[in-house]
Amino acid sequence: MRFLLGDVAKLEGQPWCVLELENARFMEMYLRRVLGHVPSMFRGHAFEMHVPVMSRGLDEFELAEGGSAVYVRSDDTPSLMRLRRILGVSRLATKNDTGRARDLVWVEDAHVVELQKREDAAITESSASIHEGSRVSVVDGRHRDRVGVVHQVSGDSAVVRLKWGGREIALETFTSNLRVVPMQWWHSLLEKE
Repeated sequence: MRFLLGDVAKLEGQPWCVLELENARFMEMYLRRVLGHVPSMFRGHAFEMHVPVMSRGLDEFELAEGGSAVYVRSDDTPSLMRLRRILGVSRLATKNDTGRARDLVWVEDAHVVELQKREDAAITESSASIHEGSRVSVVDGRHRDRVGVVHQVSGDSAVVRLKWGGREIALETFTSNLRVVPMQWWHSLLEKE
């Protein structure tokens, strides 16, 4: 997952900083909080955040390398340092935990690019298993976490029939926005609808 602000073309090939969040269980809440502050902190500057999501399920996602670290970069280092003040941010990784801008630990762009390739491969693999009749959940958007049955697949998009509020609706979305729901969860999820 990638979040961009400003002219990120000038950040191409630049190293990344490691931003650690406090608790992996509340990752989504902390990310929303950080991203809510970013526009006011990085006014006129480029900012990029990469969240290395390796798997996403219902109401949760797991980060790469099993932790709570995300990667950030900007053309304004003082603004990066201000990210530490946001509730839910544990720290920016620095040498010997000094917390100083000159001691930031930089990660090569090649490492983050490799993580992105692994994420893309996992999404492609997951999407490939979706076919007509698959029981799926919607990952993101207005109908997030709703479950339904794939009615039609065409290229990289699918039409899913969702039950919502006592009626059935058809949702057209990308197959990468769908996750197959294991059979053991299916009936309990339908009861929530």
